[in-house]
Amino acid sequence: MSGQSRPVALVTGATQYTGFSTAKLFAQRGFDVCVTSRSLEKAEDAAQRIRSAVPGARVLGLQMDPPSVAQTQSAFQKVEAVFGRLDVLA
Repeated sequence: MSGQSRPVALVTGATQYTGFSTAKLFAQRGFDVCVTSRSLEKAEDAAQRIRSAVPGARVLGLQMDPPSVAQTQSAFQKVEAVFGRLDVLA
């Protein structure tokens, strides 16, 4: 997926409510989206729900608990490895 010119957004707490709606809106607007949650299963489920709702959306589910420096660094490294950049943190 790297090398694409689409903007990339990472949305924290994106498995429900406002976070999920925000991530879905970014996908609808043509962003590549990374959805995060403390639970990898929930993040991957949210990513799949967005892909189902937005044809052609490129969405990555990641485990990230912001107070955990190691998880946060790992998530940002995965974003860079997959998409090559990060434009928006929400």
